[in-house]
Amino acid sequence: MLLEHHISYGWCHSLGTWNETHNQKYDACWKYGSPNDLLSDKFWIYFLELLNFKKADLALVTELDKWLYALKHMSKLEEIPVCLQEPIFIKLFNIAEYANLTKEEQMSYDQELKYKWDNENARAYRDEQVLEKGIEKGIEKGERKTAISIARELKEMGLPVAQIVTATKLPIEEIVAL
Repeated sequence: MLLEHHISYGWCHSLGTWNETHNQKYDACWKYGSPNDLLSDKFWIYFLELLNFKKADLALVTELDKWLYALKHMSKLEEIPVCLQEPIFIKLFNIAEYANLTKEEQMSYDQELKYKWDNENARAYRDEQVLEKGIEKGIEKGERKTAISIARELKEMGLPVAQIVTATKLPIEEIVAL
């Protein structure tokens, strides 16, 4: 006996939290055999009637309210409402705007975006190179100051210039000038 023959579609009790009296949300599940045997407690289908969702933008409280409002009114909105000024909804509206472009407009937008990203990456690479050069120069300058300081001390101790040149790797002229 195959499992498919025993699967029946059944309505389950409503778990909805918003305005159930107006039948705006229905829950459905797959049943196996008797009405009490769920095929899976992990798989549920939710049917939402957006036409019956009547909350105004100022009355939105839960995330579900915001999503339903956004989905219902997206085609009519000229700008993102204040109540939906969250990163996820901004991303949703950006995707919707992109999907609404013609193929030519999408290609043009993609090229402009690629150009912008290329410029940003080139600028970031240049800044990284400048920073690395600056760090190298700073290290060299610090090493040079240390070598001059050591040369000065060795000269005060009376060591010959040739030994100071060997120890510090500084030019003879510079050690003599100390």
